[in-house]
Amino acid sequence: MIPMIRSAASKVMWVGRATVFLVGLAVILALVVGVASTAFGANGNPFLLGKNNVATAVSTLVKRGAGPALKLQVGSGPPLAVNSLKKVANLNADRLDSLDSPSFAGSGNSVYTGGTTFCSSNQVSTIPISVTRRSRLYASAHGDVVANGNANASTIMNIELRNGANTTTLARTGFGSNVLSANAVDIRPLEAEGVLKSDISTPSEAPFVLTPGNNYVLRLMVSLNGGTCTGSAPYLWDSSLSYILLGTP
Repeated sequence: MIPMIRSAASKVMWVGRATVFLVGLAVILALVVGVASTAFGANGNPFLLGKNNVATAVSTLVKRGAGPALKLQVGSGPPLAVNSLKKVANLNADRLDSLDSPSFAGSGNSVYTGGTTFCSSNQVSTIPISVTRRSRLYASAHGDVVANGNANASTIMNIELRNGANTTTLARTGFGSNVLSANAVDIRPLEAEGVLKSDISTPSEAPFVLTPGNNYVLRLMVSLNGGTCTGSAPYLWDSSLSYILLGTP
């Protein structure tokens, strides 16, 4: 009887040890497989920091209440990196290279004239301007003047911004001038450019700001500034007037 009891007890202990072993193995496998699958961030598992999280479905973060839904803080480098150049709908950048959107306007126009004398009257070119946002204006003008035998004629080029009726000067930029040689066919360039200002007497003068709802005229004027005229000379061989809107700081 006693040997039979010992044999039965031995088998019970073996079964117990096997059961403990299997339970322990199951726990270990659950932990290992669970951690491994979580590390890969499979669908439905938590997002693990410092790990590659992979999912085959879209992950959505819904935040209730005030404040941002996601806040990224870094010690150095960019806070976010992507591997696509695709445009993201409804993702707006407030600033570009430290400039806000009002700093960009980006529209302009040009006019070209020439072959006209300004001996008896000024040579004038104009461009009408209207804006849809508050803007500054950068203008550039170039001309070539022909003397054709004049005695030391002096010419001057001015760029002005005037009201819509072209009756009042509101702003201006720097002017260009030259003196033509006497008694010879002489061609000299005239150039003027810059941001138009209400007053150009000091470099610190603030740029003039064009406002929506108002009409303006940009005017280029080439005129005789001294010397004498001979026949139809001097005259403007060619000229160009261009502008671009810069926006406000």
